[in-house]
Order: sequence, then C-alpha cells, then structure tokens
Amino acid sequence: MLKENPYTLTELNLIGFLKADEIAKRIGTIPTSGYRIEACLKYVLHNSCFQSGHTYMVEEQLLEEATKALNHNAYGEDAISAEELENSIMNMDGKSIVMEDKCVYPSFLYHHEQNLAWKLSRMKSAQDGISTPYLEKQIDKYQKKHGIILASEQRKAIQELLTRQLLILTGGPGTGKTTVIRTMINIYEQLFSNHRIRLVAPTGKASRKLAEVTGKEASTIHRLIGYRQGEIPEYHQDNKLPCDLLIIDEMSMVDVSLANNLMQALNKNTKVLFVGDTDQLPSVGPGNVLRDMIQAGLPAIKLTEVFRQAQESQIIRNAHRVNQGKFIVFDKEKDDFYFLVQQYPKKIAELLVRGASRFHELGYDLSDILVLSPMRKGPVGTEILNGMLRDKLNPSGATKQEWTIGKNLFRLGDKVIQIKNNYDKQIFNGDMGVITGFRKTTDDDGNAIDVMVVDYFGKEIIYTKTETKELNLGYAITIHKAQGGEAPIVLIPATTSHYMMLARNLMYTAMTRAKEKMVVIGTEKALNTAVANNQIMKRNSRLAERINKYTNSYEPAQREDDIWEYGNV
Repeated sequence: MLKENPYTLTELNLIGFLKADEIAKRIGTIPTSGYRIEACLKYVLHNSCFQSGHTYMVEEQLLEEATKALNHNAYGEDAISAEELENSIMNMDGKSIVMEDKCVYPSFLYHHEQNLAWKLSRMKSAQDGISTPYLEKQIDKYQKKHGIILASEQRKAIQELLTRQLLILTGGPGTGKTTVIRTMINIYEQLFSNHRIRLVAPTGKASRKLAEVTGKEASTIHRLIGYRQGEIPEYHQDNKLPCDLLIIDEMSMVDVSLANNLMQALNKNTKVLFVGDTDQLPSVGPGNVLRDMIQAGLPAIKLTEVFRQAQESQIIRNAHRVNQGKFIVFDKEKDDFYFLVQQYPKKIAELLVRGASRFHELGYDLSDILVLSPMRKGPVGTEILNGMLRDKLNPSGATKQEWTIGKNLFRLGDKVIQIKNNYDKQIFNGDMGVITGFRKTTDDDGNAIDVMVVDYFGKEIIYTKTETKELNLGYAITIHKAQGGEAPIVLIPATTSHYMMLARNLMYTAMTRAKEKMVVIGTEKALNTAVANNQIMKRNSRLAERINKYTNSYEPAQREDDIWEYGNV
C-alpha cells in the first residue's frame, strides 16, 4: 500500500508532506500522481489553518500555494496544471475538504464551525422568566451583605445573564469582571439552590486562576467534557453534561473545535456566560470565536469603567494606555512598573536574568516570576533566555540529579512547561511545573525504568525519558504560552531585533499577566513601535455570518450530528 501511495503516512501523522514527497520520489511515484496532488492540497490547507488561525482558505490562494509546492522543481510534463489541481479539489469535496462559495475548508473545521453557529443561533434570543424588579432586589441585597456598590455596567451584566440564556462579558483589567462573576454565582445560587454550576477555562493555569478568584472549583474544558484526541468526548450531543449554569473564562483562547465540542455537550436550557478580552491574543488553533460571536450580535456587555483601586496600579493604567494606542507613562513615586533602557539585545538578556535573580533573592518563588518574550529564537528569545536563567537560578551541583536526553537537559528543581496536550495524564499545553525528583519504578510489564517527577501545583506527574519530549524549560516562555495565566512578577524585552513581533496586542497581553510588578527592558523606539502597531492579521472565518444566517431558520444545511462522522480533531 505504501509503495502505491506513500502519502498515506501523512494521514497517519507519521511524517509531513515534504518528507513523504522525498520518499515518493525515491520509490518512483510519478510527479503527476493524484495521490501526490491531494496530499499537497491537504498539507497546504492544514498549514494555513493551523499556523494562521483560519478555518478555510480562499480557493485561488490554495491553488497558488499548492502549485508552488508541487512545481518547485518540475518542468514540462512533470508540472501540475491548474486544471489538474481543480479536478483534485472537486474529487476531494465532501470527503476530506468542503467547498463553499470559493472557500475551501478541511471537513472537520467546516462542520465544527457550522454546528457551533447552529447551536449559538438557537441560544441567541432565548429568554428566561425572571423579572427585572426581582433581580434588582437580589442585587441590592448582595451589595448590602458584602459592603460593595456595583457600577451600572456590572448590574446590567448580572441582569442580562439571569434573564437570558447566553451572555458575553468582556472588559480590560481593573473593570470588575471578577466581581461580576462572583456576584452572578452568588445570586444564581440564592435563586436556584439545587442547580449545578460549572466553571471552566481553556488551560490549567487559567482554570486555577478562575478557582482562586471565585472560591469555586474550576477545571479545563477538556477535563469537563472528557475530551481525548481523536475520540468523541464523554459528554456530547447524545450524552449531555449535567450543568445548569456554565461560566467559561479566557474565551479569547478557545478555538472553533473546542468551542463546538463544549457547546454540543450542553442541554438546551443551560445558561452560558462567556468571559474574555477581545484585545488579547486570539486562540492558537483555528477560528476567532469570541470576536465572531460579538460580531454576530450575540448578547454582550463590555465593562469599560476602570475602578479607583485599579487606577492606582501603573500596570493596569499602562495596559489600558497601550490598548488605546497611547504611549506608556511612568510614575517614579510608585514601584510597580519599571522601564530599563538598554539598546543591545545581549545586554537586555543579561538584565532580564539579573532582574529575575534579584526578585528570587527577595523571596519570590520561581512560579512567581514570568520572563516573557515574543519569540523563541534570537538573542532575547526564550531558548537562549532559558539556558541563561537556569544557569543563574538553578545551577548544577553535586547533589542535583540530571537527565540528558539528546540535546535537552533536565535538572532537579528546573521550571518546566508542558508543550503538548496529554489527555492520559490530564496535563495540557501551557501547564507549568517544577521537577521534584528522579526515581526508578516498574512499567506495565514489570521492567525497571527511570522516571522523572514534575509537580504541577500539588499534582505530581510522572514522565519516562521518551515522554520528556513533551516538556521544555519554563524559566522563559512566549507571550502566547503565558496567556490565561498571571504571576506577581513579569519581565519582558522590548527590542527591534524582534521587529516583526512588535505588536500592540502582544504587549497588552504581556502586561496583563503581571499582578504586582512589571519590568520592561529595552528601547523606547521598540516599545513605542509595539504600541503604535495595531495591525492584526485577519482570520478567515464565517462563524459570525453563519450565526446570523441560522438565527431565524430551523434547519442548517447539515444536521448537528454530522460532526461525529468526521471526528474531533
């Protein structure tokens, strides 16, 4: 079978298209093979969706990029024609891809987007029977009991959720989103004491933060619905999640596939509160769900008032200034925001390490300190910074065990980050922990094996040597990886050596990770360039369009259960 079609290996995720193409060439597969053309189309489409966050590609662009990939060393009869590519797309349509109005989707993304739109359209106008005057009394009672006064926007948000089935709550730091969530939960519990409330977030650190600020149990979305890669989740459209009120935090991080899996698991009467900040980075995976839902006109409240206590924080004030395209201001009377001027990237890296070390000496744990960079490579990228920070904060010693696996070294006491979802261990991409030990144990066959122990906020996870490929050092991480989490101390570089990554939403996201102190090291030119650059790459998505299309209809083009036919990718 492989001799006939070596590109089958790409479908098994064993190798990529370019490697399969090399194998095909060696075994004599003709350049104009239909297998080759289809594999290339899938490769280009998948790369576009998962590297740029699109749910589809415009057909013309797909043809152009596939032609380049197929014909880069081809001449004459070996070159693939536009007609052959178009014929392959027609043959694939309805199988691995879906064509719609000159838009080409991977099938699974098409059905996720379509079914999510259908579900949200059904919830868009749904109303509850609770009267506003009664809610006003409950809100007044809560204020009196807790000695607080809610702003008008906050009161409106609480009323909207309790009179609707669905609400989106957005707002920047210091606008009181957490207060609204706590008040909503409290009043809902008073009104419906026997109802089940679930709190979720897309990552482990975001769910821990949600639990911390609400005083309620919270979990990841994956854990809540029992999601495992390539399988139907435990809770889905035919086995509904027992839940009456669902609160989803950090919704900007949720991609279209995960959003759909979650929404399909809900009963038709489950209330949903989506909480997020549209000005932060969008999801790593395909789609722009939070922004699309707001664009579609789903009920939404945006909190804009920054409260007096929050206004005292330079971190919050400057985060809002950055978000508005205004340059950062510094108050030397306060000690929560520092800008150290340094032009040379190598010196910037050294200052970041010295800064992290100083905070560590002052009593902050490794988990309290986040060193963030917009990139992995380069003189102030996470790869170089991780080595420098480890040497300073956790140097080698005679009593410290180490594992060297290929080019990677893991040391007792190292701060590490999980870089891949592991559903068996229930540890997810972005979770951070500390190596606490190395020991011997036995595997399922009774053989002695070496394992490494990583502590994730009290949860011990065991790794074999082969499993450590899922880990990176976590002393310095990218801003993308930090989203959803917070730390008392955040340090970031601002240098034109990262010119392509100097963007407002990256700077804003980095700043909103800091709870106590923010340190920026670099040049004013780099910092001001980032603030001025509000160019956000548009993501191809038709979710908003579909929600509006389905709102007044009873049947979408495909039934909701189509998604299970195509799997959960």
